[in-house]
Amino acid sequence: MKNTDYISIQGWMTKLGLKPAELICYSVIHGFSRDGVNWFSGTQEYLAEWAQVTTRSVRSAINTLTEKGLLISKETPGKPTCYKAKIPADVEKCNKKEAENDPGSFFLPMSDPGKNCLPPRKKLPTTPENFSANKYRDKYIDKYSYLGTESPEQPEQPEPPTNEESTKAEKSAKEKEKRKFAKEVVEYLNHKSGKRFSTKSKQTIAAINARREEGFDIADFKLAIDWCCETWGNDPKMREYIQPSTIFRPRNFEKYVNKTVGVKKKPELACFY
Repeated sequence: MKNTDYISIQGWMTKLGLKPAELICYSVIHGFSRDGVNWFSGTQEYLAEWAQVTTRSVRSAINTLTEKGLLISKETPGKPTCYKAKIPADVEKCNKKEAENDPGSFFLPMSDPGKNCLPPRKKLPTTPENFSANKYRDKYIDKYSYLGTESPEQPEQPEPPTNEESTKAEKSAKEKEKRKFAKEVVEYLNHKSGKRFSTKSKQTIAAINARREEGFDIADFKLAIDWCCETWGNDPKMREYIQPSTIFRPRNFEKYVNKTVGVKKKPELACFY
């Protein structure tokens, strides 16, 4: 049974003197066979799920309904027994009389007195000239010239994003750009050092973007990495410090960048570094 499944227990069904399980089983079978052509071929488990009873109680309910003449069964070899709901003659006659006395009744008098249907649709006027007089409406016809005409379907316009959605989207874009920048820096460090530092480390991403917010750009990061790798790369003891936590530390990073700048501007000062 799906969450969207439903049954229709109509007023005349409650007057048949049925127990709750019998009433539900009858209404389910009636829903499948109400057109007089189809049969209910579902399982007893399906009925038990609707009635919230055991299959044994379902079998008892079906037997009772059959004995009362409310069900007709059809057996086919190799297939489950099929059932069709039968409407009592007095109920059908009563509903037929009500339908005849009420032209606007939504009941079909013969085939199924419990089946809802709409009355025949009337053709609506298509121009204002064909409308009946209505002073409250007529004064708006000129303003709303499309009244009474078929207007083309307009495509649904997407709703503008709310402030909360805009803030989330903006924050997500910034975080993505930060991860991209940090990934470029870490990949350059791995290339120069021959190591394999993770590009997804939250601590590393935070440290790199913190230095970036201080005004350092990608060129400064590469200068600092170049200096550390060239200075410590051949020293087994110092090589261990070629790592993000050391290079991008607040008190170290600016010093490494300036050392590189000093050496490049005045090569004769290289001996002091």
